[in-house]
Amino acid sequence: MQDALLETTIKFHGHLCPGIVTGYRAGLLAVKRLNSGMPLGIQYVVVAENDVCGLDGIQIVTGCTIGNDALIIENRGKQAFRFINKKNGQGMRISLKLPLWTSNEPIMLHEKVKIGTATAQEKDEFFRLRHERGAELLNYNDDELFDVTFGLRAFSRPNPIGLTVVKLEKVEGNMLTVSDLDFIDGTPILDIKSYYEQDIIFSPTVPYIRPADSKMLEQMIMKQALNHHREKCAQLVLAVKMAILAEKELGQLAADNIKLTVKGSRCLGDTFQGITQAKLANPSRFFFIESGNEEETVWEDGSKVIKITIKNGVAGMNTGYIEKLPADMLFKVEMKNK
Repeated sequence: MQDALLETTIKFHGHLCPGIVTGYRAGLLAVKRLNSGMPLGIQYVVVAENDVCGLDGIQIVTGCTIGNDALIIENRGKQAFRFINKKNGQGMRISLKLPLWTSNEPIMLHEKVKIGTATAQEKDEFFRLRHERGAELLNYNDDELFDVTFGLRAFSRPNPIGLTVVKLEKVEGNMLTVSDLDFIDGTPILDIKSYYEQDIIFSPTVPYIRPADSKMLEQMIMKQALNHHREKCAQLVLAVKMAILAEKELGQLAADNIKLTVKGSRCLGDTFQGITQAKLANPSRFFFIESGNEEETVWEDGSKVIKITIKNGVAGMNTGYIEKLPADMLFKVEMKNK
């Protein structure tokens, strides 16, 4: 049955490629996990976070199409699809865990093919690589291929109930004034609870959904830094900018396989521990060397090493000035494979 459905999907799309395989397999997984007993297009809306090949696979497998108002495109450049129940708003998000391509070569060839500058040999090579990668992805099982999330914190999450931790600024009668409130105006409040020391879990194991753009990434890392260090100083801003560079290369900085060595001030070390949630033991991921002269971080993930050094004279700058400067004026970055 699945072989026939795959053949139909490929015929509809026109060729086998990694994108069509992603949509096809994500659709199959959704049908299996949601177990609705009827075509998903009747009960569910699919929100696609891209506008490329996988959409054809989603439409063929699930019956959710643009024509029947069951497929919405929110292009965020991610190989991910959200399946949301029309009646109760619940559902799940399926995102590709593996890279769509394993090198830049097919991406560059694809650009040439699209704009009509590819030679006949380059076209043949792109078509070969496209088919080859699509066939490779078909051989992975669901757990290897996808991350599946049933509880989301995004504004368009399937479950409409949210949670936010705030700082209580003052109490006046029955009025509470708080900061860091992650609500939109008019949101009803279901409950308010106190936050106690025993609620703190340092370095929890959590799912990671990469921010959609660099601005969101900076906001996320800045919040982590401020929550831990509690003061916006020059060292905190430097740490945030260094962490952004590392995240773009390594992904989730709180992952157990990433080790971090910080050389510099206590403020720098403290901020990085908050950003990465790295511990001295169990597992041992964080190493700190106090220094008033040299300031640098070394990141290791098992396959590569990234060294980010603060340039001479930067540490003496004020916070506002550091915030305005681009990373290449603040740091020297060195990367090498192990």
